[in-house]
Amino acid sequence: MKVYLNYKDIPKACLDCPFVDSDDYCRLLPKEVNERIETWAEQRALCPISPMENEVLRRRKLPPKMRVVMDPGAIKPTRAHDVDAGLDLYAPKDGYIHGGGSCTFDTGVHVEIPKGYAGFLKSKSGLNCKHGLTSEGVIDAGYTGSIVVKLYNHSGTDYSVKAGDKISQLVILPILTPELELVDSLEDTERGTGGFGSTGK
Repeated sequence: MKVYLNYKDIPKACLDCPFVDSDDYCRLLPKEVNERIETWAEQRALCPISPMENEVLRRRKLPPKMRVVMDPGAIKPTRAHDVDAGLDLYAPKDGYIHGGGSCTFDTGVHVEIPKGYAGFLKSKSGLNCKHGLTSEGVIDAGYTGSIVVKLYNHSGTDYSVKAGDKISQLVILPILTPELELVDSLEDTERGTGGFGSTGK
């Protein structure tokens, strides 16, 4: 790699990067790749961290708020703490879940998820660990209907849900939507087609 006498030619991100050694080699790239690189622009283009940094910058440009519409009687989602990943969803009405059964709750909450993101319904740990209640689901960015939660009771005990109880949580995460390319075969991997139980108990 060429040595620059003027440090201004070196991207600040590379100067500050803990993975760039004193010899200007990037420890995240194979040695043979480093030896072929002649400019900092090439190294920056090959940097494995760059896509993540670009995603962080993109996320910072997103609106700091997510638009929400509430049906009559619906309860606005909340976070117990500012840094919590999940928004708690509430039951607007009473419900009863038989042991081994399930029950559906229409929360009456509509959200506008930004493009490039998806909403994931995740079980509340308290309901899961203490009562065997779980919930799961995916909400696409284009969906603006009411969020419906289906609670599954994996225990043998009936469970009563009261209006205003927390029943699930909504987590917003960035997603990838790659185009599908039809090929004749896939690259060989160490695991290959090994499925359930292939790695042992």
